[in-house]
Amino acid sequence: MFAVITAWTVAEAGVLAQYREVRTQLIPAVEHLAGFVAGYATLVPNGGTAYEFTVFDSELAARAYMRRVGQDQPGQVQYGVQRSEVTLVEVVAVTRAE
Repeated sequence: MFAVITAWTVAEAGVLAQYREVRTQLIPAVEHLAGFVAGYATLVPNGGTAYEFTVFDSELAARAYMRRVGQDQPGQVQYGVQRSEVTLVEVVAVTRAE
């Protein structure tokens, strides 16, 4: 498995609620992409930074998503959200509570 980690800078604390709204609109579209396994959207408390972890079953699927997320998204400027980094990583271990 491979994951795309995207870091976002959120302009001001008041924008965090709007960022959450953007994520609720975009995440359903990602769920239907080829090779999608799981996705996690996180916010640093009071930090103005958000991270997304999107996991795919293959490097090819992850790279295709990486190209997509590397482009500006609708509403990004309006909501004060700026992509600061996009990284491809290999998932080498997974653990879950039973």
